[in-house]
Amino acid sequence: MKKVKILIAGFLLLCSELIYAQYIGQVQTFDSELIFDSEQSFDIVLIKDGFLTEEEGAPQLPVKILKFIVPFNVKVTDVIITASNVQTLSG
Repeated sequence: MKKVKILIAGFLLLCSELIYAQYIGQVQTFDSELIFDSEQSFDIVLIKDGFLTEEEGAPQLPVKILKFIVPFNVKVTDVIITASNVQTLSG
């Protein structure tokens, strides 16, 4: 009976870890993915397979789409970016 209780406790602990699991990943954009262009005296930076923001009166910024697979029974409650690196590009 004691072994069964330990087994059940271990199973519940494992389930709780799966339910409250965090995804930690890394997103990188390489120089080779960037496309530089100009239009009507404006410089434009594009990302390969991306698009530009279209808010009127605001700068057009490149957008990179990221897709994640989330199990059907999990609700995403937060997205946090904990670190970023900035690199100045010539041009």
